[in-house]
Amino acid sequence: MRTEFKGKVVIAILATAFFGGCTPQPEAFSVKTPEELKQLIEVTNRVVLLARSIEQDSFAAEAAMRDAIAAVGVAGPQYRRHGDAITGKTNVDAIACARAQAVEIMDLEILIARREEASQRQDEASSRRRRSMMRSMAMDAGRCAALNTEQLIDRETRREALKHGAVLISEAYAIAAILSAANDLPLEPVLSDQIRAYESLVAKLGPKHDVQVVTDALPKLKATLAILEESRSRRLRPE
Repeated sequence: MRTEFKGKVVIAILATAFFGGCTPQPEAFSVKTPEELKQLIEVTNRVVLLARSIEQDSFAAEAAMRDAIAAVGVAGPQYRRHGDAITGKTNVDAIACARAQAVEIMDLEILIARREEASQRQDEASSRRRRSMMRSMAMDAGRCAALNTEQLIDRETRREALKHGAVLISEAYAIAAILSAANDLPLEPVLSDQIRAYESLVAKLGPKHDVQVVTDALPKLKATLAILEESRSRRLRPE
């Protein structure tokens, strides 16, 4: 499976690099149709539901994870278009890693099932190997999200490119959140980093150039982060 994924990564990087040999002017950020906007907002909505479902039970979390993966898949063509609109030598690594992660995330349910099968068989070697592989995937996704923030937001100065980047980092952070949840890792660092990235973007664009995906997502992410932090604080309090 990992060998197959490495092949997909190479294909994604080569395909992106082919278009990223120079730094062309970004395409204009077009107004979203209601359906397009709904698809992008749904990604954040499903990540928020996933984060909150972890506090409930495993069945709710599994259903929320499936829905979050599906939302990322539905919005995939839009993410590809936004990436194509700004791909250049200054951001090719970020866009390539996000595309590779988007391919990998679609196999997550299969990987989780195989991990659980190994655990039920009490096959310690296989179980340990699969846990390690999935933990590595989560770490890779976190690094990819950070790279997207660095190259698409922090280093970027072109207004239209920043708007495209705002959409693209929502995919990278959604994948990081899903993989963190799949590995029972805390989601607070992922949500916190996404909030900081969005706030940096808002400051750069100014009040006259908001991106609706970000405007919609920020209060939801902040509210969810506050809930998770309060829940963790309660668990750590002495009885």
